[in-house]
Amino acid sequence: MNEQHIGGGKLHIKDGKIIVIYTKCYCGLAKYVKDMPYEYCYCSTGWFERLFTSVLEKEVEVRKLQTITEGYDKCVFEINIQE
Repeated sequence: MNEQHIGGGKLHIKDGKIIVIYTKCYCGLAKYVKDMPYEYCYCSTGWFERLFTSVLEKEVEVRKLQTITEGYDKCVFEINIQE
């Protein structure tokens, strides 16, 4: 998935969870809206949930840890595979 640049190409596993890191915002809307509310970043949470549920054929829980729209230098999401 990293070779295909899925999840920003920086996917890694930490403590049994998949960590997704974006070093730039890929949201088309955020490019045009000044001071965009960070709540819009939950669409990425949903996107990752659908993607990893489909790829892994298991339910996953996705948490938004930090985003560029919140003032951080990168977006970080955590994917927890449900057993």
